[in-house]
Amino acid sequence: MSNIYKRIKLFSIILMLLRLGGVEAFSQEVNCAVKLKEAQECFDRGQVELVSDLVNPCIQSGGFTREDEIIAYKLLIQALLLDENMPDAEKFMLEFLRKNPEYEQTAADYAGFVYTKSRFEVKPLLMLSAQAGLNYIFMTGQAEQSVSSLPPDISISREPVNIYAGAEVMYPIYPRLRIAGGLFFSNSSFSYTENILNFTTAEYRESLSRLEVPVSAIYDFARLGSFTFSGRLGAGYIMNLKTDAKALNAPTDINNGFSRTGENVDRSDSRIKSDFFIQGGLGTMIKIPHGYFTAEIKTAFGMRNQVINSPPGSLEYYYFYTDDTFRLNMIGISLGYIRIFYKPFKSRDL
Repeated sequence: MSNIYKRIKLFSIILMLLRLGGVEAFSQEVNCAVKLKEAQECFDRGQVELVSDLVNPCIQSGGFTREDEIIAYKLLIQALLLDENMPDAEKFMLEFLRKNPEYEQTAADYAGFVYTKSRFEVKPLLMLSAQAGLNYIFMTGQAEQSVSSLPPDISISREPVNIYAGAEVMYPIYPRLRIAGGLFFSNSSFSYTENILNFTTAEYRESLSRLEVPVSAIYDFARLGSFTFSGRLGAGYIMNLKTDAKALNAPTDINNGFSRTGENVDRSDSRIKSDFFIQGGLGTMIKIPHGYFTAEIKTAFGMRNQVINSPPGSLEYYYFYTDDTFRLNMIGISLGYIRIFYKPFKSRDL
């Protein structure tokens, strides 16, 4: 019972502290709003030298709401210019643009504020992107193999829902061109079915986990309102993390009643450890504050045969399955978010 009482008392203390913190923050906002009003009145009376002492402490302490902080910066910069304090006006403009890199001036802005802002540039320093989606694999360079002496009767199907997710760092080198490097994880599966002499059916399902390291160039070829349309071209390196498989021998002849269902088999030793690929894609970005929402269709073509030849084993003897040679390719669609990090800097002297 005493433990329950202690927990209730501790919870009450925490709740009280949170309330006090909220009250203190609200009180600070009210106090800073009053200071901003006083600063505006001083400015209107021509006492511009008093504005800094009224609003700067609230700016530095974060006591303003976002809207009031923007108003305070505008008022402060204009007052410093009228007071012929250009170095401080530039300093606060740089501080303002670091906090508000995407600010767009309005007709109501002070002329001095607009003039000072025109002496600065704000450019994207880098962009971080997180993406997730689905991919669909397809094969090229296949050479069908079979344990049967007759031409193989093989069908291969791919699962449409395969996971694809990762992150990219993008570095703008021109207004419409950026270089991107990333790290992605993908998990893909395909199924193999062969009818062997109308006697039995060999079924085989393989699942591949891979780590992809793409490097690409992305070019924004069109803009329409908030939408930007881009193309991607690049190449990359793949590490095969793990390859699992499951085999099944299902008789089709009613006189052959013996079926074999296997456990999961690790096929990693029968697959190459790494691969290279070329990549292309088309995407669109929708502008939001400080970034973009993205949608993209990408394709990647593998360069190497995935199969390592190995001596016959249980898959051939018990399940009548043998590997085809193939190159593995992918097409996928992903959704993502890009966060832009800006660098404001002074472009010209006042």
